[in-house]
Amino acid sequence: MLDTTRYRGILTVTVALVAAAVAVHFVLGGVFGPRPDFLLGEQSVVARKYIDQSDRRVSGVAAAYRRGQLDEDDLVCFFIGLSTAQEGLDGDVLAEHDGMNVRYVGLCGGGGCMEHVREVARPLLRSKLQPALVLLGVHPSWLVGRPLSGAKRIQLSPRMAYRARGLDGVAQNFTDWYWLTVNRKYVSYQVRAGLYNLRSAMFERLDLPADAFRTPDAAAWRPLENVFPDTVSAEEKQLQIAKFAKYGQFDPRAYEHYQSRQAAVLVDMITACRRSGAEVAVVLMPETSAFHRRIPPEARQYLDAALVEAFGEDPPVVWDFQTAIPDDMFADYVHLTEAGQRKLSLLVAEEIRRRTSSLD
Repeated sequence: MLDTTRYRGILTVTVALVAAAVAVHFVLGGVFGPRPDFLLGEQSVVARKYIDQSDRRVSGVAAAYRRGQLDEDDLVCFFIGLSTAQEGLDGDVLAEHDGMNVRYVGLCGGGGCMEHVREVARPLLRSKLQPALVLLGVHPSWLVGRPLSGAKRIQLSPRMAYRARGLDGVAQNFTDWYWLTVNRKYVSYQVRAGLYNLRSAMFERLDLPADAFRTPDAAAWRPLENVFPDTVSAEEKQLQIAKFAKYGQFDPRAYEHYQSRQAAVLVDMITACRRSGAEVAVVLMPETSAFHRRIPPEARQYLDAALVEAFGEDPPVVWDFQTAIPDDMFADYVHLTEAGQRKLSLLVAEEIRRRTSSLD
């Protein structure tokens, strides 16, 4: 007969830990609910790696000025956006054809709302750099963005989970039920965001140089890597369009609900960029005809109204390239191929050249 007395201590500790873990779940769930609003916010969160990348690039530009690699008269411009800007704009092509003799630095990330753009722009907005021009590459559909819907909590049912998938099913069921594992992504984001904001405030208070905040990127103006393939499968495109529909980007009522907050974020970014002395251009990024047809006209109407209301007779220029690129130059519904990227970059460079000529 198996003698379990020698395992009694381990079993006692294990049972106590499990009981404590379950107690933590019920306490947190009872106090904050299964998906607490203070963690989720209205929109999905942007991956911290994109903010870190922007930090390194902004630090690299600041270090280049401080170390004399760039003279005070050397102009730097930024283009800011998400994956469609990363895939759509080539800084080298812009620099070669804009007639300004400047360097372009891309600050881009992943996501799909104005708040996500603000997150990747934050390192520049926090810095003391004075860019000559800032291009904000956005889509009117980002006034809806990627809102989060509160998912129902999955109740623990070990018997059903075991019958379906054995012990793996039980473990997965517990993971989907347990408060900390369900919300760990958002807990982690809020903790890291809080530490980041605290560090930013400390650097600002101590008046430390931007390049001390993060290891500088030695070639901050090199073109961003294209991460999307030039072609995607029909199944992937179907999933993409279904996701856009799920977010509500094709529903006029969604714009009425979400647009005010996202428009305010866009206005705040433009205001902050102008405060640094930059000329700001809002670049409406290209979309396939199939996608563009499904975006309700209210999206552009709300965007234009927000800019007029905020800036009156001095709104930023808006360059509309939504329908400027043919469908065969798209990898999917919104991301350009390399050929499409070059075409768009040439079109934007032409607008920059025309704009600077009119200001001379």
